[in-house]
Amino acid sequence: MIQNKSLIHHEGLDIKHTAVLYQHISGKSFDKKEAAVLDFQTFRVRNLHWVQQKILGRVYELRADDSVIAVLHFPSAFSTQVETENTLQCWSFKRRGFSKKHIMIHKAHSRDDFATFTQHLLGDGTLQLEDGRSFQWAPVNFWRNQWMFYQAGDMPAIRFLTGCREFKIANLLKTQADIEILDTSLDDELLCLLISLGFYLLVIQSNRTAAAAAACTS
Repeated sequence: MIQNKSLIHHEGLDIKHTAVLYQHISGKSFDKKEAAVLDFQTFRVRNLHWVQQKILGRVYELRADDSVIAVLHFPSAFSTQVETENTLQCWSFKRRGFSKKHIMIHKAHSRDDFATFTQHLLGDGTLQLEDGRSFQWAPVNFWRNQWMFYQAGDMPAIRFLTGCREFKIANLLKTQADIEILDTSLDDELLCLLISLGFYLLVIQSNRTAAAAAACTS
């Protein structure tokens, strides 16, 4: 049981508003006592896991142990814009361009670009922040079930390992990923962005793979 009962207010949503949004898009209640752990300093050392709430659903939950601490929501199956919600910093990702290879990243309720992700043909790419910092996104192994954000100089920052933790038939059909924070020097805001963006890229990749498989069998 989480003992921290204080409400945390950041530039993003506070716990009350996150609870309202979560309940609206998921149909489930959002436990405020559990949500109080949303301080990223608190869960840096906990087991982080992204999971699709329902098969074919458009809502994804970031869980620290058994607590839901963030939500990624696709408004529609064909939407080019995605919102992430938590009480640290909410983000908006929007794909632009004819090939949708450029992802513009904004803080919630801001029109200013915070960063741009340029995706390459095979899914890897570069995240360029407006302050000049950059990160490379690339697969770790041949099977491409592990992905990593690297800082300059090929320094590992965050690793994503796709797949389900518990073997169930339903879980095999959901997009999921474990998260390993390798660079503990990342500030909370940047950590929040990388954790959200990385999984968003995995969801896009999973959807494209499923669409290609369906096209081949039709």
